[in-house]
Amino acid sequence: MKNTWLNLCIDIMGETLNYNWGDKASMTNFRVLSTHATAIVNYAYTQNIHNMTPYDNLILICNTLGYGYRYDGDYLSSLTYFQKALSLQQNSIGKYSLYRATLYYNIAWAYDGLLEYDLSLKWYLKDLDICEAVFGRESINTAYAYNNTGIIYMKNNNFRKAYDYYKKALYIFRMHYGEVHPDVAAIYNNLAEVFARQQLYTQAIYWQKKDIRICEQTIGTNHPDTATSYNNLGLLYYETHDPQNALIWYKKAIIIKYQYFGENSQIYINAKRNARLAFFEINCSDADFDDWIQTILTDKTEIY
Repeated sequence: MKNTWLNLCIDIMGETLNYNWGDKASMTNFRVLSTHATAIVNYAYTQNIHNMTPYDNLILICNTLGYGYRYDGDYLSSLTYFQKALSLQQNSIGKYSLYRATLYYNIAWAYDGLLEYDLSLKWYLKDLDICEAVFGRESINTAYAYNNTGIIYMKNNNFRKAYDYYKKALYIFRMHYGEVHPDVAAIYNNLAEVFARQQLYTQAIYWQKKDIRICEQTIGTNHPDTATSYNNLGLLYYETHDPQNALIWYKKAIIIKYQYFGENSQIYINAKRNARLAFFEINCSDADFDDWIQTILTDKTEIY
């Protein structure tokens, strides 16, 4: 392969790898083209011409492969190509470049998928450092970085740090958006998880209800994200040995998840499994559970 042809392949592939990530057709297309794209990148590195400039499309290919593999669940390959993208740009972008921040975020995102939370945190903090320097500590962009950092602290079981970063994000979101906004609701949901993971269920229920009130006002009572919040509240009530209230919220979640995802989806099956446990606690049997499910899916009357 001559370098002229390599340049042409890079240009073509750079224009072709354009996706709506997660979309089924896009991911099918990605799997077809990724073999050609990886071959192009590998050849560039083999010939030691990957550091020649300009190679913007080679960087684009590396980044796109990183996204594609990440959405396809191949986190190690995702990390490899995000790191290649960073290495190609390392000397040509400034210390506080927004593009550098994006690359740091992508690497952190890949490590998160690999469950390497300490390494993920390292790169999220690098991203956060740039966001604070470029946007300021009260910008929306920085709020998202605070939230991402909080999520990783949560996954690492550092609840104090997670709480602190969530509260920073919450302050900024409320300052910019007011109380009634989906991003505010998302933080309330995260705060509920902080307390739930510590088995502080009263506080967790408080934050989860705040999340639900906003979800109902902003995205509606029949949205799958609202259903997730309903289910989370049901889980909290179940943990407090209150199956009656748990079943009320599970029911709301089941109806929405059935409508959106169908009876064969794992999302619906999981919601139904949660409800079965609460139903059993109330009735000391789950013999009539399937009839109960059919009733709520058909006429949606309140059973309890």
